[in-house]
Amino acid sequence: MVTVETNADHGGTDRLRALVENSDIFVLNCLSAKHAATDFIRAHHGDKPLAYSQGKGLSNMFHEIEVF
Repeated sequence: MVTVETNADHGGTDRLRALVENSDIFVLNCLSAKHAATDFIRAHHGDKPLAYSQGKGLSNMFHEIEVF
């Protein structure tokens, strides 16, 4: 089963930190991500997989999950 949660915060928030720390895989949408949020995610994801979606659409993000 896959549970998908989205977040559009522009920087580090408690909710974003919880998502990053509690996810099995985190897909970062490179075309939409803000610099501050990207740095925050990289700093808090630990050794867990961090995937980079190459497109803006949801299908690109699901593709990264399938590859994982």
